[in-house]
Amino acid sequence: MYSVNGPTEKLAVTTHALPTAWRSWSYVEFRVPGVEALEKRVPELSRFSYAWAQASAFQVNAEGRRAPFRWDLSEGKLPAGLSMTPDGRILGRVDRTVQLGEYPLVVRVTDAAGASAEKRLVLNVRENPTRAVEQSRMTALIHGPENIPPESYSDLAKVMERQGYRYVMPIAYGNGDTLFRWPVRFYRKTPAADVIPGLKKALDAEGIKFGMYLGQFEHIPSLFQYDQVILILEDAMRRYEPASFFFDWRGPTQHYPETDAWYSMIRSYNPECLLILNGTNMPQNGDWDLLCQECREAVWHVWPGEHLNWLFPMLADWPKTWNVDSWLTVNPTPTQERSWSNYVKEVISLIGEGYIADLDHTVSSSATWAQQTGKPFPPVSLHDNSTVHVHRQIADWANPDRQPSLKPAFTNVDPGPLLTAEWGYNVISTDRRNLYLHILKNPRGKTGLPSEGRLTAKPLAASQVRQAVWMNENRPLKFSQQGDGLTIDLTEVKEDIADTIIRIELQQPLPENAVRRLAPYKLTERDEGKQVPGNLAWQKPGKLLSLDGQQGLGPSSEVYFASLAVDGDPESFAVAGGHFAWTLEIDLGETRTVSRVRIFFAKGYPTDYAIAVSADGKKWTEIHRGAGTPHGKYEHIFASTSVRYVRALSYKPNRRGQEGGQMCVAELEVYEK
Repeated sequence: MYSVNGPTEKLAVTTHALPTAWRSWSYVEFRVPGVEALEKRVPELSRFSYAWAQASAFQVNAEGRRAPFRWDLSEGKLPAGLSMTPDGRILGRVDRTVQLGEYPLVVRVTDAAGASAEKRLVLNVRENPTRAVEQSRMTALIHGPENIPPESYSDLAKVMERQGYRYVMPIAYGNGDTLFRWPVRFYRKTPAADVIPGLKKALDAEGIKFGMYLGQFEHIPSLFQYDQVILILEDAMRRYEPASFFFDWRGPTQHYPETDAWYSMIRSYNPECLLILNGTNMPQNGDWDLLCQECREAVWHVWPGEHLNWLFPMLADWPKTWNVDSWLTVNPTPTQERSWSNYVKEVISLIGEGYIADLDHTVSSSATWAQQTGKPFPPVSLHDNSTVHVHRQIADWANPDRQPSLKPAFTNVDPGPLLTAEWGYNVISTDRRNLYLHILKNPRGKTGLPSEGRLTAKPLAASQVRQAVWMNENRPLKFSQQGDGLTIDLTEVKEDIADTIIRIELQQPLPENAVRRLAPYKLTERDEGKQVPGNLAWQKPGKLLSLDGQQGLGPSSEVYFASLAVDGDPESFAVAGGHFAWTLEIDLGETRTVSRVRIFFAKGYPTDYAIAVSADGKKWTEIHRGAGTPHGKYEHIFASTSVRYVRALSYKPNRRGQEGGQMCVAELEVYEK
């Protein structure tokens, strides 16, 4: 690009165009502090980089004359939030209040000898594509879509639309199998091949954005080469033009640089196709859009920004929007009428705190529910499914009989401008004309309808308000000014089973800068693990292995490393990924005389496990065989023997659905006496 021998060429700016800058997310580089201390506690983390650019910095270029080159702007100004470095990189985040449109610039380069050149360029600022899904607030996965009767696709799509869903992503490939749910050109056609075409047609008809879930491509090498995966994704793009992809992997090293090429191909077809990554722990592979936190039960214990952020600091101060996937949240055997209302509370609480609620629409049923309700089992139609029954209850709640829909209160909204309050949450419509107060009780500390029969929303003036309406009953409410807040009379308002909603209609739209964005969470306070006196295994190296010890395994969910079983912290634990039956091996570093081993389990536990010891890692002696319990603590004493290696072997559970789930070793301790 330049001559190293002297000014033999004319200096010129060679950049032909600047890329589009997405508002609120462009060129940012994200770095995590305190990595050294973290890696000392969890040595396995040293394999991963915690400094990465999640949107590549744009570099302006020049040729000719003599390096080094220095860059600046001779005319124009970069949008707020962006800056140009002297070496020609454009860094930062476009501020969300920046006006959309074109920003003319004149860039100037100066070489080492003082010669300069200029060029006129235009930076185009557009709305970040993620805003569409952020503001929709309601997305959904559909697990097992091949189990849905094709004649029910339309009915299911109608139920989802009535609930308020705006983006829906059926499982298209993977999720524990190698089944393609569309007629991909590169694999044999199965009876499931018509699932994606049928569901896309049904969702399109209801105005729901269609997306595709693609999971576990790390297993692909047995079927395809990685460079063939890009052809699979291209086939999906060309056939179905999905509005989003949900990629289910955790960021293992084999996915890059390939994933960046996959993402680039997708964006070449549609720059606004949203890339959602279920890779909460090491999300450094490629340039994606939304981060997903996955959980399998109620979402309360894995709240975004809080779950495991002591282990992965990037979870606490994440600059991108969170998407929460709570699959299996709906109880498959709903015996209580309130089960659907708890589901609603999770959705509203997530949205109220600024997140996206991605709650699953797996169509499943149970014999218990069928017997209780007089439905056939197995179900013969969508109407006979227990989970669909729950979703219908939610849809009916969101669309009360002979009343306006409640959906505008939690779809197409942003976090509200009012101060936080114990009674619930406030959000604002995307046109900033309506405030919605969600009054509910939840484990996040919200107390619901005030007992004094009124609440004050502030800062808000009565002069700003046209009217206040109790949406559940569509009744106007009295309000008055009190200090810097609006006091609303709730004496006639009754607590709703799920969410009591007050709509505040404003005289004029609020300014955009009055609407707050999601605030980052602080890191979880957590004590360092401590060594129990005499524990020889503390902070010693460990391995996650197959049951026979012949195959190394990765940590489950790329989180539960072997070192967490010897860190002195009983709240952390080690679990191997990929195998239900597995082995934890700890190396004491040298041969020691040992006569006692203690093992603590977490919630997951073995129903058949063994403790084995070895001096050389080849010949093993089993010193215990038995069963564990959830959060069980066991001490095994044996005749003193020379030991360097200690193993905990989990024989059972050895497959899905068994008692214990999977062995989780909270602590393994080894003692001379």
